[in-house]
Amino acid sequence: MREIGRRVIKQVKKGDHCAFKKLVQHYHQSVYKICYMIIGDNKAAENMAEDIFLHVYNHIGDYQETTKKFSLWLFQKTVNLARTQFNEKNQTGVHASPVLNKDNNIKLILMNISLKERLALTLKSSNHLSIQEISEVLEIPNSTTLTYIWRGRESLRTMISQ
Repeated sequence: MREIGRRVIKQVKKGDHCAFKKLVQHYHQSVYKICYMIIGDNKAAENMAEDIFLHVYNHIGDYQETTKKFSLWLFQKTVNLARTQFNEKNQTGVHASPVLNKDNNIKLILMNISLKERLALTLKSSNHLSIQEISEVLEIPNSTTLTYIWRGRESLRTMISQ
């Protein structure tokens, strides 16, 4: 994913609503996908993404350009806030049947693997982050990220071949 310009971030920090709209349009799909991988429900994920962007708008001053890319900061906020919000609401998410067939879509199949593996796979495949970047977002070592991706892919292969 292409990083949004520093100028846009600076404008958002100054309270520019048009710049914030650009930021939301640029990152919405990525934030939504992360939320969906945590909660497993389209409408709830959409609501969660909106809540996250409101939080980001109110805390954009916390972002320091010199420490990490904006997308990594945003995705880290997304993972942390979505997990917290999901746990506070005590929701159980989607639990697909263990027997899958060719009619099931990949989202349903993904909901059958652990949250950590789903997030690592989503950040790698949908958001095109490097292992180092995924590790930063999930706040885990690179070796753990590699393990989550490997386990997730193995689980998917097994489920798809059933």
